[in-house]
Amino acid sequence: MAGILLWTRKDGQTLHLFRKIQGKFRDIGGKLTSMDEMDSAIAAFCKELPLFTPEVLYWHIVNCSHLQYIQRSNYFVFRVWCDPSVVSVLPDGYQWRRGRPYKLHSRLRGVLMDD
Repeated sequence: MAGILLWTRKDGQTLHLFRKIQGKFRDIGGKLTSMDEMDSAIAAFCKELPLFTPEVLYWHIVNCSHLQYIQRSNYFVFRVWCDPSVVSVLPDGYQWRRGRPYKLHSRLRGVLMDD
């Protein structure tokens, strides 16, 4: 399984884009299909939050991401940088957060959130 965690810098602080579901902060994506991990994460991200076309998101992952593997949860996270202006208006449940949220989904507990 794999997910995408967008991040940016604003006013000197690192922010990550999370989706809050049932009181827990999660990355975007995280579905498992027959595709490889990156294609699966891109498809799930674009379905959940259509900010980018799959081709643009693929470019961002290849050129602006840090891949992390969280062994405990057998989960890949693509930390993808984006300009903060790209996501100025977000649907309900999505929010930019500074630091590590207190109620982080268990599959993300090992992710490094520094830049």
